[in-house]
Amino acid sequence: MSPSTLRPLLLSAILILLSGSASLYQAQDITGGAGKSGDIVGGAGLISKRPENPQVKMSRSARDQKEKSIEKANRARNSGGTHYGEAEAEYRSVIRLYPDEVRGYAGLGNVLFDQQRYAEAAQAYQKAVTLKPDYAEAYMPLGYVYYKIGKYPESLEAYKQLTRLKQDVAEAYSNLGFAYNRMERFEESVAASQQAIRLASGKGQAYELLSQDNKSVMALAYKNLGNAYNELGKFDEAIETLKQSNLLEPNNAATQFNLGLTYYNARRYAEAIEAYRQAIKLKPNLAVAHYNLGVAYVSAGNRQGALEEYQILKTLKPDWAEDLRRVIK
Repeated sequence: MSPSTLRPLLLSAILILLSGSASLYQAQDITGGAGKSGDIVGGAGLISKRPENPQVKMSRSARDQKEKSIEKANRARNSGGTHYGEAEAEYRSVIRLYPDEVRGYAGLGNVLFDQQRYAEAAQAYQKAVTLKPDYAEAYMPLGYVYYKIGKYPESLEAYKQLTRLKQDVAEAYSNLGFAYNRMERFEESVAASQQAIRLASGKGQAYELLSQDNKSVMALAYKNLGNAYNELGKFDEAIETLKQSNLLEPNNAATQFNLGLTYYNARRYAEAIEAYRQAIKLKPNLAVAHYNLGVAYVSAGNRQGALEEYQILKTLKPDWAEDLRRVIK
């Protein structure tokens, strides 16, 4: 089968990674339509830091009961583990006694966030920003939990609101770029990701002078930007951008995988093969990289290489191995 014949097949069959999260588009629908999500190749596209506790107000006189309750709940949350129940109960007590206290809802959202109870956390954070729309601290975790429960438009809106309130937070723009990609609004993702890179770059400082946090933000923003360019068919720009991400995080398999996908789309099959091999070197059992590498081998006319990937997939993912066998045949 010639590369020109394989190209449309691959574009419909290949596993496409959006900033580290994967969605499978298969002609034979080999994953049952659900696709894949999460850090399957390392390095999710969303920045998710543990939300900080609500602040306790200080005064010259002794703190009132509300402040003591929030402080107690914060301490319990910081202890983690079995103390989450205590923290949750204390925050709920604050809400019951002071129903307009935004910190009670934010604190409750944090405890639920920690326990990955994302749907409940979304309700708590949403109540906080409904009570106080300029409560910026709640929007970053709100955007994340909405994404985790599949409410992508709501996630996008949370990040947009955060950038309206705080225009100098690189993480917010990086996450906004990711959310735009998820909504297939790629031009807007380009703009948001570029702004994240500008903010995190320290106005053009050399990479080695940046803090580790800024490097991580920039790496993710470059990845989001590269994926947006890829979707727009701007393959040269996508490749150069993903290379920048790789400079910042050279051991990130997601970046290598996305480079492989972009090289393939640009019909640069030898470079696609090398990128997929690098991803596999970093994560040897990454079935999706073996599958895509096999298809890239077929496109490059290397049937033996494709058969070797087929043999590996027979152990890692037998149904994908059969799909690759059909491509080879």
